[in-house]
Amino acid sequence: DEGPTGWYIQVWMRKGNTFQLEYRDGIPSEHYGTLTVSRDKVIAAMLAWMKGEHDWRETVMWDNIGSWFADVADDSRESVEAVAAIDNRRQCIPAVER
Repeated sequence: DEGPTGWYIQVWMRKGNTFQLEYRDGIPSEHYGTLTVSRDKVIAAMLAWMKGEHDWRETVMWDNIGSWFADVADDSRESVEAVAAIDNRRQCIPAVER
């Protein structure tokens, strides 16, 4: 069982005016994310996603981060700590844009 399904796009404002943009394409293993400092790219991606357009995925480089959510459903302490550790490392990676 892959856990809850869903199709969504979301964004967080991180330190240093960096946006963490993510989308899920149905199941946790199809969860993608990127970091960017471009507010325009975030707005364009979210608006295009809402309109059902498909080219918004080509505006930045996406990382499959589905593994972050693989074991969290088990609610085990180790899984939650692993996700937190990955997230902390990711905050140190500069945005990579096309």
